Amino acid sequence: MNTTFVLLLNLLYLLLIIESISLGAVPSNSIAVNASVRFIEIERVALQKFRKGLKDPFNRLSSWVGQDCCKEGIDCNNQTSNVLKLDLRRGAPKF
Repeated sequence: MNTTFVLLLNLLYLLLIIESISLGAVPSNSIAVNASVRFIEIERVALQKFRKGLKDPFNRLSSWVGQDCCKEGIDCNNQTSNVLKLDLRRGAPKF
């Protein structure tokens, strides 16, 4: 399969997850904690899959490991830790 196509599919998957969270897919009752943890795990896995599809010759995404998704280039909600935005321009090498 074309690398660009796979990368776009992974990005679409990640955006769908983020959008479902922002639209209130996570319930606000006592089950919300477990649901939120489950969504954070899905986000973490999606980010790792997305990263595998990227070329990173300057190793800027080396912090994208472990359980915490809120790394370099990833903006997260301070209360829920859900991914809000990717900014892959950060940390660009200065020439």
